[in-house]
Amino acid sequence: MLEWFRRRGQQPKRLAEMTPDELDAMLVGHPQLETLLRHSLGVMQFAPPKVAESVLQRVEEIIDETLRRRLSPDEEHAFVMGELEVVRRMLAGR
Repeated sequence: MLEWFRRRGQQPKRLAEMTPDELDAMLVGHPQLETLLRHSLGVMQFAPPKVAESVLQRVEEIIDETLRRRLSPDEEHAFVMGELEVVRRMLAGR
């Protein structure tokens, strides 16, 4: 996980380019990030391409910020749920 995060800062790999194994490794111990990904990516498939790209970029930023800050589970939950609301508004076009 730490190696993945170090690489993100040097040569980012887009979420869309990650293999299922890489995604699984990234999400170990981060159930809130998994919820964020499942919800966002599930809804994004119906969004216009420009909105979907913006949402994907924002989700990547949320993941990077969460991993960088090394939040406790409760802090991670509060942070990700707040950011999920921002993503919902983006998808709703607000």
